[in-house]
This record gives sequence, structure tokens and C-alpha cells, in this order.
Amino acid sequence: MWPEPTGKHVVAALWGFSASHHAVGRLFERAPGVDARAALLAAHGAVIAGCRSHAVAERTKLLIPAGAVGVFIGRLVRSTFLGQPTGLLVLAETFVTRDMLWREQEDRLLPAATDRDDALAVLPINWTLAKGP
Repeated sequence: MWPEPTGKHVVAALWGFSASHHAVGRLFERAPGVDARAALLAAHGAVIAGCRSHAVAERTKLLIPAGAVGVFIGRLVRSTFLGQPTGLLVLAETFVTRDMLWREQEDRLLPAATDRDDALAVLPINWTLAKGP
């Protein structure tokens, strides 16, 4: 966040991945002793570098790799902040370990984008907040 000469503050961020309480609970239940921070960061990295066209095609049943431990299952949504569009966000709704995946699901994991034009995180999120009291 940084101030503008007008007294407003500009905020810039990349939001790509969010996990529900249920998804995080399933992570701990199904992968005891897991490094949850590493799994969540791996999933976030997979989303940021993920293939946008694949994510859009699989938008209601997106399979997000979370490192070697497993896969978050979620959906792709368009997010907003203060009424302004902020881009695409993946909401993880549950978690499964790799051994729980079916063979056909392995083939549907979110792949990395092959070029910048098809990456999920090409557009940064920018908005301006009014100066507080």
C-alpha cells in the first residue's frame, strides 16, 4: 500500500487461491503431520502459474496440486473488492490425498501455463482506497 498525492492509498496484490475451513480441515485429517503452510503455498503457486484456459474449462471442479501431499478441489470465481473487479480467484472447497484420486482425475490436474498470455495471474489486482478519517 502506498499513498498518492491526492491523499488516497493504492493497494496492489495478487490474490489467486483461498482455502475454506473445510478444505484445510480435510488437509489435516487426510494428511496427518502435513506441513500445511507448504501445501497451501504450493497450491497458491500452482494457481498463479496455472493455465487460464484449463481453469476456465474446469471452473466448477478445478483440481489444484498442493505438492506431493495431495490436491485441493475447488472452483474458479471472478472476485470483486469494493464493487470493483479484482480478477480470478480459486476457492478450494475440499482436499484429497494423491492416492484418493481416480486415474482420470490425475489427467485433469491444473497444468502450468505454457505462456504468459494463458497464465491465471497475468493481471495484477489494483484498486484505490479513500483516505480514512
